[in-house]
Amino acid sequence: MACLSAFDRDIFIVCANPIYPLSDLNSGILSFEVLEVDAGMLKRRLGKVEQYHFGSEPAFYGTVTSIEKCESTHQALSLMRHRPTVRVMLAVHQTKSQVAH
Repeated sequence: MACLSAFDRDIFIVCANPIYPLSDLNSGILSFEVLEVDAGMLKRRLGKVEQYHFGSEPAFYGTVTSIEKCESTHQALSLMRHRPTVRVMLAVHQTKSQVAH
């Protein structure tokens, strides 16, 4: 479980917490599950290039490409299967360290 924040007006603001990753940033697509009630800020970012911060990873640029209702598969959500869940796909464009090089 981790927190996903987005850069907005000179600060990072939480846009989904907690999230349950299904992949990592190195795969080029960060996919994760989040309770639908915790995904409101993500819906406004759909299709927009934004700067994000995820857990202890360096900041990166990415685009939320899809948000779909799903039946959770993440083990950490096993006791909350009765709560509406969404699966989010976030395309990772580049990390902040790649921009500097």
